[in-house]
Amino acid sequence: MQHMNTAAAAPRGELDLGLARVAALLCGAGHPERRLAVVHVAGTNGKGSTAAFLARAMRCVYPAVATFTSPHLVRPRDAWRIDGVPASEHEYAAARARVLAGLPEGAQAPTEFELDVAACLAWLVSRGVTAAVIEVGVGGRDDATNVFRHRLPCACSGPAESGEGKLLASVITRIGIDHEALLGSTVNEIARHKAGILAPPPVVSVIGPQSYPDQVRVAVAAETPAAIWIDRAEWTNGSLVVYFADESSRTLAFPDGNPGAIVGYQVANAATALAVVDALQWPVSDTDLAAALASMSWPGRLHRVALPGIPTARVLVDGAHNPDGAHQLAAYLNNAARTRPLTWIIGMTRGKAVAPVVAALVRPGDRVACVEFSDVEHMPWVRPVAAAELADAVRAAMPGAHVVAEAKRVWDLNLADLPLSQEGELDVVVAGSLYLAADMYRWLE
Repeated sequence: MQHMNTAAAAPRGELDLGLARVAALLCGAGHPERRLAVVHVAGTNGKGSTAAFLARAMRCVYPAVATFTSPHLVRPRDAWRIDGVPASEHEYAAARARVLAGLPEGAQAPTEFELDVAACLAWLVSRGVTAAVIEVGVGGRDDATNVFRHRLPCACSGPAESGEGKLLASVITRIGIDHEALLGSTVNEIARHKAGILAPPPVVSVIGPQSYPDQVRVAVAAETPAAIWIDRAEWTNGSLVVYFADESSRTLAFPDGNPGAIVGYQVANAATALAVVDALQWPVSDTDLAAALASMSWPGRLHRVALPGIPTARVLVDGAHNPDGAHQLAAYLNNAARTRPLTWIIGMTRGKAVAPVVAALVRPGDRVACVEFSDVEHMPWVRPVAAAELADAVRAAMPGAHVVAEAKRVWDLNLADLPLSQEGELDVVVAGSLYLAADMYRWLE
């Protein structure tokens, strides 16, 4: 009988890539990863949104579909969902405790993220779920979610085969520069990490539109001889049109012509999900598929909300936090007829590339409120850039912008510091960090 080593079992609040510790957790939990049909999603930008589009589409096929997303938004349990409903506080805590209790004595203590991955998978199996979309945390190859591509080394005495789970598809969304300390400072290095979730056929591999296709192509070719490459996508005349690298195309018509969530950079993410559904040949009508994709909701990405006390204000919350993501958000705003100065509420994580993000987003004449964000539960290594330091960086990166406020938290802002436009509306964009987006939602609550 295996006994828990209580001294070693307490999860560690640090970021430490590798598969050995999550393998030990899954072994003790009875290998829930072998009982799920999984679509695995990696990428620098768009992976969460693409996972959400995929989950909506999969619900046309499976009786229940789960998602595991990273990072969590407001609460850690938000990352565990079945048909869009998060785990309860009790379910979350109980699943983590059960999986941690199964860790063999002498095993190395897992990280908080590794425990979350293993406990979520065990919880899903206990709830009878058979299909899931799993979002990578950081990178891919050595991320704790990369437990579906190959059988992990395991010393347990259980059967070699169990359950009906399998990896259905691996997906890579847009790759850019981020997490350089862990993944490398070049697109080539980062792409090699991301491509580490891919597998040869019969697993489907779909690569979404890329900013650096040549570098990504080299990394993908090292993992699978067959990948479906999307060159670009567009919304036109009430249809989502996907153009593939092999010069073929796919058009999904929306009967009411309403794109719903498929706007801006979400067009590429919806197209990526559509390509996965088609490749897996799921029996879904175009009408049902269009309705599913249009109904996707993903807080923190092109999400419109109202400011407290100012219900008429037009506020956009977006977690753009790296240069590529900032350029994608800026392109959306520019295409939406950005004709007057905007007010920005910006907060960023220490270690991120502040100047390129600010330069991509902020224009001369824009107003900027610089804020910090709350401590992130289970992620003590995440720290905000101090508001005063961020304000200095904004002034240096965009001298023509006006820093109008600095605050410890978004709810400490004096809304009078954010001037109203001539139309009597407050045009505000909240950006720079998903952790700032989380604080925005806490404020709204």
